[in-house]
Amino acid sequence: MTYLLYLIMGTDFAERHAEEVVPMVRKYETAMQRPETKLLPRWMTPAGRYLTYVEARMQVLVGAEVETRCRDMQRYKGNVEYIQQVLNRVGDKFKEGTSTLVSR
Repeated sequence: MTYLLYLIMGTDFAERHAEEVVPMVRKYETAMQRPETKLLPRWMTPAGRYLTYVEARMQVLVGAEVETRCRDMQRYKGNVEYIQQVLNRVGDKFKEGTSTLVSR
């Protein structure tokens, strides 16, 4: 999981947030597979509420990273991680729209 974080978000982000994100995403995956999160509204179960919490937290973390990179595109332009490749192609065109769809 840590390796994927490096590939998707880059070294700086991974080193700053891996300690928080990796266990959170692992627990998210388990919660997502629970029967109650598939059958009931999220607010009704602890696992469902955890899914909502993780999505909101990731929106904050990734959103801040996108903002930072968009403010100084030249600094990050040569980076090879996935998030930067997307930003190099489309810039900040979809930064607000895509992140809000995830949490609904």
